[in-house]
Amino acid sequence: MEVVNELKELNLDENEIKVFLACLKLGTTKVNDISREAELIRTTTYGVLKSLKEKGFISTIIKDNITHFQAIEPKLLVDLLEEKKERIASVIPKLEGIANIASPFPKVDFFEGENGIKTIFSDLLKYKNQEVKHIGVVSPWMERARMFTIIYYRKKAERNIHARSIVADIKKEREMCKRDFVKNSDIRFFKGLDLKGSIFISPESVSFVSYQGENLRGFIVHDKEFVKMQSFFFEEMWKKSVK
Repeated sequence: MEVVNELKELNLDENEIKVFLACLKLGTTKVNDISREAELIRTTTYGVLKSLKEKGFISTIIKDNITHFQAIEPKLLVDLLEEKKERIASVIPKLEGIANIASPFPKVDFFEGENGIKTIFSDLLKYKNQEVKHIGVVSPWMERARMFTIIYYRKKAERNIHARSIVADIKKEREMCKRDFVKNSDIRFFKGLDLKGSIFISPESVSFVSYQGENLRGFIVHDKEFVKMQSFFFEEMWKKSVK
C-alpha cells in the first residue's frame, strides 16, 4: 500500500502505521476493536496507542467510563509536519555554531540508503532563484520515491529553482521526463549516456548519486573548484545534447 510508505516519512514504525490506519477506519472506538483491526495483540496495541498519542496522531475520550481512541483528521498531518520543520529550523543557528567548518580541504558528506538520497535532493532546494545542472537518469529514483519526487519538484518550482538536465536518450527516460509534475526543468537527451545514477551541479557543491540495486549511496562535495570543473563538462555535453 503506497500510503504506508508515505506515512513512514512521518517517523512512524510499522505497528504505529497499522494502528493509526485502524483508528482512521474505525473512527472513535475501543482498544479491542483497534487491536483486532490492526492484527496486533492487546498489550502491544496499548503501547502503540500511547506512542501515537504522545506524537499527536491519536486523541482519547471517555465514554461510559471506558477510554475510546480516535485518529486526528488526515489534513492535520500537514500541521504536524510544519510544526516539526519549525522546531528543526529554530535550532539550526545553534547547530551551525557548534559545527567545525574551519578546514583547508573540501567538505565531503557521504550518504547511504533511501533517506540519505532524499537528504541530497533536499540540499538542492536551498538554492532559491538559482540554477542546478543535472546529468544522469531519472526513472530509477522517480519509480522508487514517487511521492517524494512530486513534492521535490513542487518545492523547486515554489523556490524558483531552475534546472537544466541532460538525461540518457532512451525511451523510458524520455517518457518519465514528460510527467506533469516535472517542473522548472529544461531537459535535453544524450545518446550513449549509460549511467545508473546522477550528478547535480549546484552553485556551491557537486552531488553524486548512485541508484544501483538496493545499494543506494551518494555524496556531496562542497567546493567551488569542483563546481567549476563539472560545469565545464556539463556545458560541453549540453551543446551535443538534443531535445
